[in-house]
Parts: sequence; structure tokens; C-alpha cells
Amino acid sequence: MRESFRVGLPIGLHFFAEVGVFALAGMLASRLGQSSMAAHQVAMTYGSLSFTVAMGIGAAGSTRVGWAVGRGDDPAARRSAWVAFATGVTFMTLTALVFLVFPEALVRLMTNQPDVYAVAVPLMEVAGVFQIADGIQGVGAGVLRGVGDTRFTFFANLVGHYVIGLPIALWFGFALGWGVHGIWWGLCTGLFFVAVALVWRFHR
Repeated sequence: MRESFRVGLPIGLHFFAEVGVFALAGMLASRLGQSSMAAHQVAMTYGSLSFTVAMGIGAAGSTRVGWAVGRGDDPAARRSAWVAFATGVTFMTLTALVFLVFPEALVRLMTNQPDVYAVAVPLMEVAGVFQIADGIQGVGAGVLRGVGDTRFTFFANLVGHYVIGLPIALWFGFALGWGVHGIWWGLCTGLFFVAVALVWRFHR
């Protein structure tokens, strides 16, 4: 039970930190008006949908890496992890292309309000940019769980989202006047930091 708590608590805190920063982003978007809040929700819906696949790939990677570690086969653990990374990046690259090439069509499926449409279309393009980073960090968290390393993932999310991403979101969104697009560029910056940190950690 002690070992389960040691491994499991950072996983829960990691999800709390990640979900929390996007919840805060929604609260910040609501201060910019109804159109910004609605556009934020449109982009979040599509981004969350694609991220579920990355999380699934991360869970599969966690299982396969855990099996390899359990039998003392480090090369297989490493191979399984990189296959998971490659699969996640491939899928999220495809979704990024869809977001970047067809933002107007995707937004029209969600709203017929011109003011929301005008804000949501460029927001979908930002969401497309951070798809790959979001996929890498989703898979990276999974494969690190496979080797029992869960605390680093929590701390990387804490630093990436709250020390780097959130201040940039506030600066871009409010100080520079970029609005909800600035908030999302801040989130994007935090995600890229987390993605790089998790890949570095696994490679190390």
C-alpha cells in the first residue's frame, strides 16, 4: 500500500495540475467576454478529443514498458517507449494538420455565431500548433509511469504550466492585449516545456 501511494499520489497531482491550468485558462477567457469564452470552449473540445488518443497511446506504452522493466529487459523497455512516442507524434501531427488546414469547417460544426466564429478560427490554429507537444507529454507521462517515475512528471507539469505557461498567458492575454489567443499561446509554451522535459527524462 505504501508503494502504491508513493507511485500513485504524484499521478493524481499531475492530473490535478494539468486539468487545473486549463480550468484557470477558461476562467481567464471568461473575463474577456462571452465570445472569447465560447471560442475557448470550441478549441478545448477538439483539443481534448485528440488528447484522449494520445493518453491511450501513453497508457499502452506504460504497460509495455512496465512489462519489459519487470523482466529486466531494458532494450525492450526503451524500444517500446520510442514506439509509443512515434505513434503519438504521428497521430497528433495528423490532427495538427486537420486543425491548421480546416479550422473554418471545424468551427462551423460547433457554432453558427459570427462573433464566436471570428475568435475560434485563429484559436484552432493555435490548438493545431500545440497538438504535437500535447501528444508528446501525454505519451511521456505514460512511459515514465512504466518505469515507476511519476514524481518528475508532476514537477515538470507544475513548472511548465504554472511557472512558465500561466505567466506568459497572463502577459500575452492581458498585458499585450492578445486576448484569448494570448492565453492559448501561453498554454502552448508550457506544453512544449513539459514535452521536452519528459522526453529528456526518459532518455536519461
